[in-house]
Amino acid sequence: MRVFFAELEMTLSALWSLAELARALNLRSLRALGLEQRERIYEAASEATGQRVYWAIARPGGVREGIQFGAARDLLEWLHGAVETWRVATAPKGALRRAAERADARQAQAATDATTDATGKANPPAGQPAREDARRRAPYDGYRAITLDWTPLDDLPESVAVTSCALRLATRLKLSYDIMRVCAETLGDALPAQASAPLKAGQGSATIQTAHGPARVDVTLADDQTIAQVRLTTPCAAALAQAPGWLLGHTLADLPATLVGLDLCPSCADL
Repeated sequence: MRVFFAELEMTLSALWSLAELARALNLRSLRALGLEQRERIYEAASEATGQRVYWAIARPGGVREGIQFGAARDLLEWLHGAVETWRVATAPKGALRRAAERADARQAQAATDATTDATGKANPPAGQPAREDARRRAPYDGYRAITLDWTPLDDLPESVAVTSCALRLATRLKLSYDIMRVCAETLGDALPAQASAPLKAGQGSATIQTAHGPARVDVTLADDQTIAQVRLTTPCAAALAQAPGWLLGHTLADLPATLVGLDLCPSCADL
């Protein structure tokens, strides 16, 4: 159940980024569609947990009582159609794909004009964003029990182009839907038993997959069961450091789609 709600968060993030990408590419109907789909997910999750944003389902050793999981599971019935809508939009002849390719063509020309040296040879492009996925590389929590086809992640382009961003977002959305569906089928109508695990003082760490990539959490627990120290390491800092290199040489009109393509989240910077 914890995995289900973690992937629900991933779904919300992917829909937001797709909606913002559509806005940057002046595809207003697609942006409105993405926002409407997010609202429907919020409504379903709120009905299931009683909270609109922070679901607060986790407790030491399991999940809290009183979760109306059926309400959350019902959203899978219409979410499948939403996933297919975005897959069509990012297909070779889809509206989002065509708009992204036009933006990439403009950016490629601007980058060539700005980086070509005196010999007429183009300089190499900036670095690539991280593409690790902790759910596959180091499964944790309920992900260990999930049998899923991860190969779509292997087929994604490594460039930072707007088209690549659209494909990554659509793939992320489909992957989260598939994981949620497997979780719902595994759980069935029986909810997991509630449990409380005793906490021991000392240091511990875990790596989890966030909407922007793997994040590492290091925690020191004191003898009185309180947190003495915590550090979060996210992929955001590296992306922020490389961002200027991706932006130089582009026109101002191209920046919105470029920034959305980087999928930056300043609020997730390392603490």
